[in-house]
Amino acid sequence: MKDQRPEVEVDGDCQQASMQRYTAVWIVVCLVLLQSGFAMIHFLTWLLHSYGRWSVIFDSPSRVALWSTTIVWSMVSLISVSLISMGHRVGRSLYTCGATVWGLSIFVLAPWPLALSGTILPLLVLSMLYGRGTRQYLKDGVVLACERDTTKRGTIAGALWIFAAVYFYAVFFLQLTNKGWLADITNGPQRLWVVLAMPAIPLIAVRATRKGARQWCLGLFLFVSGLSAFFVLLGYVPYSRALVGALGPGYVGYAVPWAGATMWVGCLLLLGGTLILVFRPGKRNTRADRWAID
Repeated sequence: MKDQRPEVEVDGDCQQASMQRYTAVWIVVCLVLLQSGFAMIHFLTWLLHSYGRWSVIFDSPSRVALWSTTIVWSMVSLISVSLISMGHRVGRSLYTCGATVWGLSIFVLAPWPLALSGTILPLLVLSMLYGRGTRQYLKDGVVLACERDTTKRGTIAGALWIFAAVYFYAVFFLQLTNKGWLADITNGPQRLWVVLAMPAIPLIAVRATRKGARQWCLGLFLFVSGLSAFFVLLGYVPYSRALVGALGPGYVGYAVPWAGATMWVGCLLLLGGTLILVFRPGKRNTRADRWAID
């Protein structure tokens, strides 16, 4: 049966309010896109670096199965949240099925500390996808009509925010592990400039964003960056010196700067969360027009 959706007039205020109204949905979408996209990039980069040792690496069927499952799950995540962002309910169902298969598979194929750290994010995302805000988002035709700013300025601002999120994630991963694609294209002196350029990129994106949405967009960017960095840290907890022994033979520990990284994550989450809460719209009295982020 064809989905009937109301026709509405679209203006700038509607575009801004519709995005802010469903902040939690956009946090989930941006976070999953960032995490899944980088998971695939890191895997491809690792394959290229290990070109001469493929015969040894792929000698373990269980490890090959784990990597294959991870890549498929990353692709499913990307597709599902893209569908959710466009208002398609099938995206939520696809993510639910993929997360279920992924959770069962990783507990079979990986040591339990790795499996536990790898299932926390999907569980959190699922709890958000079945919350009131997401349910309303998936059936609210007004959002689909007025949420997208397709003007030249809106497109440029969106591209700048995407670049800023990718840049912050890549720099954090570089500083944390000294690995990743950014580590491959920079040396010591260049990395200093890479870090120093971090504040300038979101400021340029803020400048390109329309007035009235700048603070909220900055808050969303900082909060998503903080969450993505938090889950990167969470993924390295099993590799800490205290827990790496529980993973079994073949696993080595990583010396991660936990104090500095944790402080960075906390600052991003605190500042981003404050901006989101302060600059989101207030609640309306009508039942059909709740301004909630959950």
